[in-house]
Amino acid sequence: MSKFMKKAFIADADVNEAEVIHATVDIELLQEACDVSWLALTKYRTEGEMARFIKQCFDRDHGASWQCIVGKTFGSYVSVDSKFFVHIHIGRTAILLYKTYAKGEYEKIADCLEDRIV
Repeated sequence: MSKFMKKAFIADADVNEAEVIHATVDIELLQEACDVSWLALTKYRTEGEMARFIKQCFDRDHGASWQCIVGKTFGSYVSVDSKFFVHIHIGRTAILLYKTYAKGEYEKIADCLEDRIV
């Protein structure tokens, strides 16, 4: 057996800590994002299912217009409400969770938004 095969593979769902890359939410909402994201990793097999689960939880609990991206490699350039942005890693899986607005709402708050390259 090669030395590379001896290293145990650790599934992302077995990682018990999230690495916070950037977050502009309060600590309670950040903890909820980490908990819901970890739950998604344990319940679902595909990144799309995970993203849908996280988005639906946040839409239900914190009002509509949340967006979620889950993946191991991706690029993004998004406009977000600067008060509601979470970028975390759990193992090798990255999770972006952020709030967006309807057109009428967007026009009212456009000056408060930040563009993010991730």
